[in-house]
Amino acid sequence: MGGLLVAPLLMGSGPDSPFRFGEDRAPTTLNPIFANTMVDTRMEELLFDSLFTYDHFLNPAPSMVASYKINDERTQMTIYMREGVWHDGKPISAQDVDFTIQVLKDERTRATSKNMVADIKSVQITGPTALVITFTRSMVQPERALMFKIVPKHAFKNAPPMEPRDEFRLNPVGSGPYKFVRWKGTTLEMEANQHRIVGLQKLHARFVPDKKAQLDFLLYDGLDALVRVLPRHRPVIEGMAGKVELLPYESLSWWYLGVNHKNPHLEKLEVRRAIAHALDRDEVRSAHLGDGQTISGPFAPRSPFYNDRVKPYQYDLRAADALMRKAGYKKTAGVYARNGRKVRLKLAVNKDWTVYKDVVLDIQTRLRQAGFEVDIDWLDAASWADRVVKGGDFDLTIGAWSFDEASNVDSLFESDGRNNFVNYKSERMDSLLKQSQDTRDPELFREIYRRVHEHAHNDLPYIFLWSVSSYTAVSSEITGVDIHPFRYFTWIEDWKWQE
Repeated sequence: MGGLLVAPLLMGSGPDSPFRFGEDRAPTTLNPIFANTMVDTRMEELLFDSLFTYDHFLNPAPSMVASYKINDERTQMTIYMREGVWHDGKPISAQDVDFTIQVLKDERTRATSKNMVADIKSVQITGPTALVITFTRSMVQPERALMFKIVPKHAFKNAPPMEPRDEFRLNPVGSGPYKFVRWKGTTLEMEANQHRIVGLQKLHARFVPDKKAQLDFLLYDGLDALVRVLPRHRPVIEGMAGKVELLPYESLSWWYLGVNHKNPHLEKLEVRRAIAHALDRDEVRSAHLGDGQTISGPFAPRSPFYNDRVKPYQYDLRAADALMRKAGYKKTAGVYARNGRKVRLKLAVNKDWTVYKDVVLDIQTRLRQAGFEVDIDWLDAASWADRVVKGGDFDLTIGAWSFDEASNVDSLFESDGRNNFVNYKSERMDSLLKQSQDTRDPELFREIYRRVHEHAHNDLPYIFLWSVSSYTAVSSEITGVDIHPFRYFTWIEDWKWQE
């Protein structure tokens, strides 16, 4: 679609005009219990509320909560909720909070966010909008454990358990700043919640997989914003100064090359370190993704847990070769082999990542040149989830994790972690994560997590790649724009058309 010319979709601007933003793909669900992608996360931020949210300084702030008290041991929170109603007019109650927690904790509910309620021991309802939440341990900031979205109990007849295919996924009832209107074709329409004060009265999310088509829509007035701008499109948007603003925002996301620790080659630390040395990550990132930083561990550089004392593995083919020889490998016809067994690896890639095809092909080429026979297996999203995440049927995979300010990596690296699909096991890592869970001292927590970073660098559960700078593009006619680094639309109530 490189030569696509998009006809203008002129709707005008002003209080009654819809704010139209482009997403790379449609959400997999509108039910926040099963949110699985960043598009899902952005939609739930518009449609639903949580007990606590973030202020503009990224500190926890009450949302559905009017007031609250934390006991001295920091193991219990008493909550008094704001009076409010769901989008269908029914009152919000403490029962809705209890219901959401019970659904998330129910083993039969295949929720992607179960870890968000892992620290909740019990809920006691003490009034129509009052409740007491008890935690399994002393919490440094219990507010951060209560940032999951709340769903209405009355919208589900037979839950828990809750089913992912429930009709709620396509016709949600929330309490957020925007109310679902309809989903027609590639456009999801929302309107302002009449019980909230918001600047933009209508929102249209348009799902356009082709990034060049997104750019054309922005150029020819078919969109008012692009959530995510590719580095190669930034110069074009910079040339639209006065019409479109290119806004950088710091995200807590990072890329990785996942390695299956059950693979007979990749289970060897020397092989994993050799792969890390074989990739010129600075060059790959700058060539295809632009601004950013090569990372040495499982946190973005702006995270308080990033350990600056730990430096990334340097690009060094001699070091890579020495490590492979130490592990008993030698090259045969340019490919490493051990006991006559060549290192042949399948790189499983989600087809949704075809926008980054050049990155994937570059990594494949560089590993092949270094002596690792790598073949790419492009899989649709469902097959990738089944084979890689659920089945462990892969050698290598490429992906990115995005985090909120908590940057909780426990489920990635605990031996029995819910998101530990790479089959990584380390007594040292388990011990560090247990220590982080047991402390209530924020400074000690930060120091322990920095040790987690150091151990992850040394042991390489993943090959850590980079964190890239994020850019969004928004019409100059929109004022009050502030972007949350993870959820994006957290402060959209302040956005409005220029008067």
